[in-house]
Amino acid sequence: MDTIINFLISRNWIYNECSQCRKIFFTKKPLDNCSWRECSSDAFKFRKKPKTNKNKSLDDIINIIKKNFYSYHFKNEDPLNIESKVGDTDLIGAAVQVINPILFESSEISPKNSLIFQPSIRAQHLKKADDFFEIEGLSTSFVNVATVSTVLDIQKHLEIIDRWLTTFSYCGLYMGDFSLVLREKKNNNWGTGEFHSIELFFNYIDLEIGDASYFKINTNKGHNFSVSDIGFGLERIYWAIRKTDSYSDILEPPSKLGLNSKLQDIVRTLVLMKMNNVSLGNKGAGLYLKNLIKYSLFQLHNNLSYCDINYYCNYWGKFLVSNKSPIEILIQIQNDIDSIFVNLSRKKYGLSPILKGETINEFYDRMIIENKLSEKEIKALLK
Repeated sequence: MDTIINFLISRNWIYNECSQCRKIFFTKKPLDNCSWRECSSDAFKFRKKPKTNKNKSLDDIINIIKKNFYSYHFKNEDPLNIESKVGDTDLIGAAVQVINPILFESSEISPKNSLIFQPSIRAQHLKKADDFFEIEGLSTSFVNVATVSTVLDIQKHLEIIDRWLTTFSYCGLYMGDFSLVLREKKNNNWGTGEFHSIELFFNYIDLEIGDASYFKINTNKGHNFSVSDIGFGLERIYWAIRKTDSYSDILEPPSKLGLNSKLQDIVRTLVLMKMNNVSLGNKGAGLYLKNLIKYSLFQLHNNLSYCDINYYCNYWGKFLVSNKSPIEILIQIQNDIDSIFVNLSRKKYGLSPILKGETINEFYDRMIIENKLSEKEIKALLK
């Protein structure tokens, strides 16, 4: 803690203590509030700041980040497949999971300096889905842009933090609008034993955009190594720059035709999962895919748009390579929706299985002809 405090003070950051949460935080001018949402009375007031004269595109931001870290001897590392195969999680939620082979598969512990644009999924949101979708600034999927370094001392970690701050300046975010909140977190456990971390959270005015963690962790064989994990929500960085009224404004197709923002968010995540070859299942990523479709089943049924699918394929294609075309993605998602829809119908009315090669419309036509389902009952299902 003292090392980070002294470093920030040496860079002309002012030490403060929040009057609300009592956490230590740093700003360029004295404040009594750390600006975390829980401590701020005016949510997302960053949107009231004047926009810059030159609105940078998302591609501009990506290129600025790459340029600043490639020149600092960081190397590009391809993102992981969204379906986690190593570790104790079913889905990739952060770029730092690239160290999982070291933690769980006894891969060699060697110095790493990687820049990763990692498509990620918030898997926990469906437990309270309605509440989740009501919260501004959250999405079921996002890009965690991060630097992940291993086998380094805390001074090197602090230099990387400094590089990120410089990068944000190049992106057009004024350092005087940042507050950096310091926290020491104990009793972390990623499946190989407890460890504690020193964390620095980055708030742009009152928008949390990411954090920097430094920790030493054991592998499943008991070997210890140090990690610098500094990660940000790329979309949140972009929102801080664009200052649009809603977070969804920077995620959705410009036309915004058809589906509302909640359903656009779900389609965006379904496209990501299909580009990563996730199939319906009863556990792991496949179960999450099934539950995500079930949550939005009746709204999405027969309402998928090729334009939306194509837009999200192009978006995720900035960060990952997929051999599937937008039309293939559309067909696969529609087939999954149809499959779940038919299974729910069968369970509700005790119907026979769908025949091989039979479409959902053919299935319902057959149920009507066989007097097992009426048109009124089908219409009730489709509401």
